[in-house]
Amino acid sequence: MTIYCIIRQKFVKKTPEEIIRQFIVKILLEKGFDKSLFRIEKQIFNVKNFNFRPDIVVYDTNYNPYIIVECKAKNINIKENTIEQIANYNRFLNSKYLIVTNGVKIYCWEKINDKYINISLKDLK
Repeated sequence: MTIYCIIRQKFVKKTPEEIIRQFIVKILLEKGFDKSLFRIEKQIFNVKNFNFRPDIVVYDTNYNPYIIVECKAKNINIKENTIEQIANYNRFLNSKYLIVTNGVKIYCWEKINDKYINISLKDLK
């Protein structure tokens, strides 16, 4: 079974995580983010044989990381290790916004004065 990814412009395997990924892509597109600035599951760097592949990275118009999203399947609880995962990505990317979701719960943080503050997804700019 497959699902169409508007960003990658192809059908991909319909996994529980992919369903959540496409749900978040849709929300971000509806908020006005340009689909040409999205990268889905692209390796962005490799450190000590560990591939860093965030689920979604949205870049600003200068191609600086603006939003990093980590998606989990609906049945996966968001725990500390998930937040650590996105924090590790962000050590290299220095994004303004971080989002972690399983489709049921969506956690969003905005970087303000070098600190990340909890915000609502609707407050994402």
